[in-house]
Amino acid sequence: MRKSHFTRKNFIVIALFFFWAFMIGVSALAIDNVNPVFAKNNPIQLLAVGMGFPRINGSFNTWLLVPLFLVLLIVGAAAIIFEIRLAAYYGDKPTRGKWWGIYAATIVVVAGLFGGISYAGQYPWDPEYVKNAYLFLGASVAIGTILFVVFGLIVLNVCFIWVNVRNIDKPFFGSRGEQLAANDEQADEAELAMAKEQGSLAESFGENGGAAGGVNPAQANIVRSEEGAAITDKERVFPGLCSVDYAYIAQRPQYFEDNLSLPEICTRFRNYLAKEEKLYFDETTIRCFIAGLAASHFIILEGLSGTGKSSLARYFSEFISEKAFFEAVQATWRDKTSILGYFNDFSKSNKETEFLNRLYEFNYKTNNLTFMVLDELNISRIEYYFADFLSVLEYPVEDWKIKIMQFPYDFEPPVHLRDGILKIPANTYFIGTANKDDSTYTITDKVYDRAITINFDDRNE
Repeated sequence: MRKSHFTRKNFIVIALFFFWAFMIGVSALAIDNVNPVFAKNNPIQLLAVGMGFPRINGSFNTWLLVPLFLVLLIVGAAAIIFEIRLAAYYGDKPTRGKWWGIYAATIVVVAGLFGGISYAGQYPWDPEYVKNAYLFLGASVAIGTILFVVFGLIVLNVCFIWVNVRNIDKPFFGSRGEQLAANDEQADEAELAMAKEQGSLAESFGENGGAAGGVNPAQANIVRSEEGAAITDKERVFPGLCSVDYAYIAQRPQYFEDNLSLPEICTRFRNYLAKEEKLYFDETTIRCFIAGLAASHFIILEGLSGTGKSSLARYFSEFISEKAFFEAVQATWRDKTSILGYFNDFSKSNKETEFLNRLYEFNYKTNNLTFMVLDELNISRIEYYFADFLSVLEYPVEDWKIKIMQFPYDFEPPVHLRDGILKIPANTYFIGTANKDDSTYTITDKVYDRAITINFDDRNE
């Protein structure tokens, strides 16, 4: 489901602020001693006098403050709600310190606007008039807040009575009557029978599903955890991706210092390979590899077998404290389902691949360089199984998205699979190793045009 910048709950909160502002405006009209809308000594005015506020004759300067306060109150509330939703839109926690700083800055800006405009509007700044104006605003806000609470409670009470009268013959949602419990039990039994039938059918087609502990995915929606909570549909359809969510959801992102120059990185990496791995690459190869990362997110390391193509990708990832994912390409790969998986209609689960799981996991590593290595990528035709990636990587970064599957309207997907679309992280690189022999396909110009190619023609000494 697509994240929006506002939700129904947000609009309810904004509507409550409108209602509060309306009550403040009504209170201002009522306590104005010379306003023709309300009679003198009306109940609201008497309440203000009883609370110790003086009777004030409203003037232009006095009335300037009330609408200004109400407009900025609603604008400020809407701005903060928008910022909270913006944090959720980008997958961040709205309670993080930087967002509290943004909320505070918004409040300071709104308060500064009110203070500056309201004070400027009191010109020629007679102390008595300024005092009366702010007293009038204070009384309006205080009385308006009281009316807001009183009328709000009345409205809630009426709604509560109306809902319960309308459903007077129905079981209360907070308790489970005998009939309701019986209905639930029958529904569970029917669902279990259907799950067993679907599971047997799936097994007959050789599908074992992917649920943990050997549980058939078709039964996963009625399996209970130790705490008794039902496993959700997304865990049944995407067990691997949900496992990634649970592993990373509570972790804080890592941040790294960027204080090395490119020549220093190349020299340190070359020394690291020689000292730790006993691998010797000429400096030009290493510089071409690192420069290629800056030029494209798809790099092909092509050449003779045993020249260090896979090692270069593997150990550069380890050099930067990461672990590259290696996928051995199979000759039978014909389309994107070979690397991204597919939905199995019999088991009612997605046939996840390790490639999909790792690409999904890299969405949590937004501050790391991550590598997906396709080993011997030309043992099958690249433009068949990797076609979607070849096209998408030519788009702007914000459009690097791959369609995994179409979700039903009410399906709750894994965190980074909104609308069935998986985003390719901007810090993820695809590296393919290609051998030149009779067992492989020729890499077409279409693929070369979309990649940075580095040739390994000689073994390093």
